[in-house]
Formats: sequence, structure tokens, C-alpha cells
Amino acid sequence: TITPGTVGSPTSPMEDSGIGVYFTHTAPIAPGSSGGALVRFTAGGDVELVGMNTLVGAVGAISVGIGYSIKPDVIAKMLPKLESGQVSHAFSGMFLSDTTRANPYIFKIYPPTQKGIVVLQTVRGFPAESVGIQKGDMILKIEMEYNGAWQNITDPSASVLSDRIFFDVPVGTELRITTLRGTQELQRKLTLVAFPNRQAKSPRE
Repeated sequence: TITPGTVGSPTSPMEDSGIGVYFTHTAPIAPGSSGGALVRFTAGGDVELVGMNTLVGAVGAISVGIGYSIKPDVIAKMLPKLESGQVSHAFSGMFLSDTTRANPYIFKIYPPTQKGIVVLQTVRGFPAESVGIQKGDMILKIEMEYNGAWQNITDPSASVLSDRIFFDVPVGTELRITTLRGTQELQRKLTLVAFPNRQAKSPRE
């Protein structure tokens, strides 16, 4: 069977705190259909995969008619890992946002004097908090140690940077992070750990 719907947004609220895995739509997701294909029909009559149904938006036990599907580029990144039988994701222990999207309450001075990527939150006991990174710090540069050399992996947006670390950078990689706090520029090193299943919550949870 096929149920119609429209894409509500190419992103989801979860993306405000880092990783852009989902997008939202109005096609119904019934119990048991999670993991099913979300498709669109092209002008030529072909069927194109646009996502995998995963979550249903709800207030308590009542559905609000919004579905969350995994983006096709995320599926493409995950397939090789699933096929290898080894799935792990790197985690720095901090959630990031673009300054233009972040809640003003995290800034000591608003609007911020510099636009870019800001730390929304650090998770207690994880690398970023352990090396002294704090909520409100601006990310100036992130470098990854690879084969004895430092490579700049800073991206122009928080979601792109978070996705890159989550999907592409191995657990155990050392990062060198340059931040700005007020007028003070600081540099710290941390080692990425495995992303926890349930322990680390985003600022929205």
C-alpha cells in the first residue's frame, strides 16, 4: 500500500542541537511500518527513495501527524558500516549550533559579536567538558590528527561539522579545538569517544 504526504521541513528539531539525521513529513507512519521506504515519483514515472520512516511526532500517546524519516545521504553513509558489522560513532561530548539559530540565553553578550558555531552544551564526564570547554564558547577551528599531521575539518555550519565528526571521524581520533570565550582565545586537545546510546541527551531532550 502507498500513503501520500508532503515534506514539512528538510530538517528536524533535533538538528538544532547537532546532528542532521531526520527530516519531517506528513505521510502517515503506522505501527510496524517504521523502517519502511519513503519514496517520491519523478516526472518520468520512476520511484526515488527519499528516506526511511523512523519516528512519529506525538504529544503523550497521541500522534500529531508528523513523521520523521532518515535522510537518504545518511542511509548511504550507514550502509557500509552495517554491512561490515562494525558500527560506531565518534562523540566529543558537546552539542553545537550556528549562532544565528542558537537560543539567546546561552550568550553572555547578545547579539554575539562574532557569527559562527557556538557550543550549546557539554555533557558531564565526556571529553569536551573534561578539557574545559563551556556552553557559549565559540568554535574558531577544529583540527583532526591524522598520520601524525593536523588537518583542519572546520565546516561553515554546525550541522555539517557535527555530521562529519559523527559519521566520518573514527572513535579514538584526537582533535585540537580552538575556541573564543569573550576576548580570550583558547586551544585544547581531546580524544573522541564512542557515542553513547542513551546517556547523552541533547539540549532539547
